[in-house]
Amino acid sequence: MIKCLWCGQPQSVFNCLEFYLSYREINNQIFCKSCKSKLDIITITNSCAGCCRPTESSDSFCLDCKMWLKKYSKTTVNHHALFKYNDFAKEIMKQFKYQGDYILAHGFVNILRQIIQTRYSEYVICPIPSNQSNYIKRGFIPTECLLFTAGIPYTSLLKKVGKGSQAERKRKDRLGISQPFELIEGIEIPSKIL
Repeated sequence: MIKCLWCGQPQSVFNCLEFYLSYREINNQIFCKSCKSKLDIITITNSCAGCCRPTESSDSFCLDCKMWLKKYSKTTVNHHALFKYNDFAKEIMKQFKYQGDYILAHGFVNILRQIIQTRYSEYVICPIPSNQSNYIKRGFIPTECLLFTAGIPYTSLLKKVGKGSQAERKRKDRLGISQPFELIEGIEIPSKIL
């Protein structure tokens, strides 16, 4: 019997004859059905073509992406959010990122691998670095933790410059600051980067 990573409720992975006959690997670090159902997966059909924010209109881009496309006409907006940022997702991210609960990364391994393999297999994966003070507090970089736990190779192309955290700023302030990252010197830039 294994326990849910979030709520700790016992759960059985051997719930049907089909599982016994499938020869599937037992993943012993998962969320239970109840917790998994609270993670609202974003599908391409109900989201903005640029950022995957859920939309209710027939427009292909949300207002924010339209603004970015107008401001940076030569840049394609292509952000892929996996889940709606509901209260449950906020709690998990808070526990993972700010309380340093590294083990929660295991709950996202399957979906992360699936998305990378199906949509971004030709891309070089480049994690966005954290600022030094957050790294010292946590002891890990969240994006690198997720990629490492999922067994997805990645390449560091960027370094953080300046001080302060994006999370400490209001949205308007984040949009107004200068670029907080620089390319690491001597790195060849791949043609496709995620």
